[in-house]
Amino acid sequence: MRVRVQRLSTALKIVAISAVLCGAPDSCFADWTKTIECPAGRIYRDVRSDGGRMEFCELRLAGSLRVKDGPSRSWIGEDMLGAEGRYQNGRPIGQWKECDRFDRCTKTTYDILNLREQARVGVHPQLPVLYSAGRYRFDFASCWSSVVYGETPESLLELTFGGDLRCIVVYSPKTVGTMRSVREGEYTCGIPYSVGVREFESLDLIAELPKAGLPQFCWRPEPLRMQTPRDGNQIVAFAIWVGRGFVDARTNTSRLSWGLLANVVDVECASMTTQPGGRRELTVRLNRYVENLVIDRAGRDATKANTCGGQFPLSQLSMTRDAAGRALFTYALSEMPATAERQRACIAAQIELKPSCASR
Repeated sequence: MRVRVQRLSTALKIVAISAVLCGAPDSCFADWTKTIECPAGRIYRDVRSDGGRMEFCELRLAGSLRVKDGPSRSWIGEDMLGAEGRYQNGRPIGQWKECDRFDRCTKTTYDILNLREQARVGVHPQLPVLYSAGRYRFDFASCWSSVVYGETPESLLELTFGGDLRCIVVYSPKTVGTMRSVREGEYTCGIPYSVGVREFESLDLIAELPKAGLPQFCWRPEPLRMQTPRDGNQIVAFAIWVGRGFVDARTNTSRLSWGLLANVVDVECASMTTQPGGRRELTVRLNRYVENLVIDRAGRDATKANTCGGQFPLSQLSMTRDAAGRALFTYALSEMPATAERQRACIAAQIELKPSCASR
């Protein structure tokens, strides 16, 4: 499942992949000298990768957390500027100069709150995770966009936070002593803002959420075993989307931007029935947090659902409530039997189909 978080320019991402952390400027390449000065309490870092370089200042926090904080400068190659500006608590703030390999430079100003954060109630310009009294405190309600690192003798973790329809947390392990990505162990979490502020023993959300009695909002990128190989190995069997209007600056026309609202990880129960006319219907019950999110967005925005990685749309949403007051969302599969069977197979490969999802 793809999600959208605040994105920086390519120049700002030089440091992210396959980079070696150097504790001092002369520990990697002596021909490049230190060009920035860090504020008091910050540690100077020098990162080299593929002929490029990035200098930045690092703020160490309790619980082995750290963030970029202070001036930063990067090069695409020797004497070829990539970007320069300042970080504040893990995100670029203020005016940045960003250049590409053809020496074409632009200046961009990054605000303390981006446009989506400004439009959302409850966002505070504070780190979304901190450590106190032996616990990690996650603020999913605010979900201020930033990048926080967690380091132990055995691991280095990069936690990227960004908010849109839900609080998105991308969990990326790195090789100890480097910034090289370790794909095994990567995962993404889409946590509803209504989950609020929570405290956990560790940074590992995929393990901590169930321990706290919360739904599993996280998913791994491993290929999914499918019963319908021709539909692909990494498709999302079922997804609900919400569309929000915007004006296309190039054409000056109104368009819809579709964002992922819910998918298979949010499904508590799914059942499939065949109506008298022969058409199949899918009924799903979502976890309570996402149930309320879908009801809220469906009441004020355009929504749609589809199967098999978006190949086949479902009918418009029909909602009922069971005896316990839980919402049941029902969609009709395709009227074409062959297509409906492919939809059923996609769903059944990832979600166990029950006789009924109505609570008694």
